[in-house]
Amino acid sequence: MSRHSAIVAIGSITALLTACAAPRPIATFQTQDGTISLLQATNGGAYSVTLGPHTTLPLDGYASARIDSIWNMPRQRLVVITGAATDCRLRTTLVIAESDAGSLHTIGECGESYAFAQEGNTIAVRQIGVRNPKIWAFRDGVLSGPTIQAAARPSRPAPEPASPRASEGAIEATSPPVVSAPVGDEVIPAPVGSAVSLRPQQ
Repeated sequence: MSRHSAIVAIGSITALLTACAAPRPIATFQTQDGTISLLQATNGGAYSVTLGPHTTLPLDGYASARIDSIWNMPRQRLVVITGAATDCRLRTTLVIAESDAGSLHTIGECGESYAFAQEGNTIAVRQIGVRNPKIWAFRDGVLSGPTIQAAARPSRPAPEPASPRASEGAIEATSPPVVSAPVGDEVIPAPVGSAVSLRPQQ
């Protein structure tokens, strides 16, 4: 093999290896400003996010990743990425994208889950499944937080008012007392339809 042929062969092998190692798109989304893509390299599985043709943001430490949702705001987009690492079953990263530029923001701790809701020009990010959730707010391109929402304490029933004490010598009764017939009285059973009479004994 001539020297020229060897150089051509080495060049072809290098180009082939470079093409094989190039990141491949896993998911691509078209937005009003361009495209947002999630990529994975074939030579080790490293993940990254691209915004348009010029911006690439590496997702360090992810062993698996996916784009859960994209929230469109007047000027920015909030891209929600979740995945797992070798030492973490669930991680959440937010991408704030504006045109072809963007930034990464990892929120929360390993294993935490979040719900997203848009209220006007604000996107609320709220931790779920806990008593005192963490909350972030995304507004006008700025992600603020976290704040901790304390759980409301259960209200206690109002104490019952104390009953007034009975005055000395007074007798409290909830039902009429049982009164026996006076000694010496005679109780005579009456025939059906007649009244029972009490006659003092003579």
